[in-house]
Amino acid sequence: MPAAISRKLKMPFVAFLFFITLTSFPMPIQASTAWEEMLQDFERIGTSPIRIGPSDVIYLLPMGGAGYWLTTQDLAIAQNIRKEQNSTLDTLAGIGNTFGDGYVGLSAMALLMTFGGEHDQRVGKSGVLAFLEAGVVTQVFKNLTGRLRPSASPNDSNQWLGPRLGSLAFPSGHVVTATAFSVVLANAYSWGWVFYAVPPLVGWARMYTDAHWASDVFFGFLVGWGVASLQAPRVQSFSSLKIGMNRYGTPEIAWRWRI
Repeated sequence: MPAAISRKLKMPFVAFLFFITLTSFPMPIQASTAWEEMLQDFERIGTSPIRIGPSDVIYLLPMGGAGYWLTTQDLAIAQNIRKEQNSTLDTLAGIGNTFGDGYVGLSAMALLMTFGGEHDQRVGKSGVLAFLEAGVVTQVFKNLTGRLRPSASPNDSNQWLGPRLGSLAFPSGHVVTATAFSVVLANAYSWGWVFYAVPPLVGWARMYTDAHWASDVFFGFLVGWGVASLQAPRVQSFSSLKIGMNRYGTPEIAWRWRI
């Protein structure tokens, strides 16, 4: 198996084994419930295009327009970032890349599921579910679009090669992962809004290291946010900054106070 493909398969496989192991322990939140929730989520993800209503267009058109505009600016943004590089930024980018790797988030979820109370265990399980589900969606997009990374095509951001396997760019898996974990944690704890600072750092780090174009990062945010929003109602606290889907199925950003 080619090394690039092997690396791509390693994280989903490790996460899958991680999930199997954790949900095998006797907890108030049973493994069967996790599998049922995952199947329900994939059904919602798969049928989402046919459930788009007029109210959704209000959000989808601006986001789609912004994403398209970014694809036209990808090369210029990358060139500007390449001009401003130093050892301090190198270190910061290393930290950002680490937070987007998945291992940090999975380790945090493992701690919650192992040592936390019932709510914490549910948060941990939802975080792992969000990671797995977002990972599947990300790989589908990557393998269908076949977009080359800046490191592979530094002077041409329009290398969309179509269906293929490999280390591909669109969208950014690191950003998807960081966003998915952040949305779950932000909805679960009243102080969790601080985690919203992580995805921008990861996104910048991926561009700084020529791993992704700006539009890869932008759509990574959207994928991570959209998939993790399915977990938000399962972990929501009474007071927190909410970024997710409301009960009507439309995006919502609001601050809710405990009363």
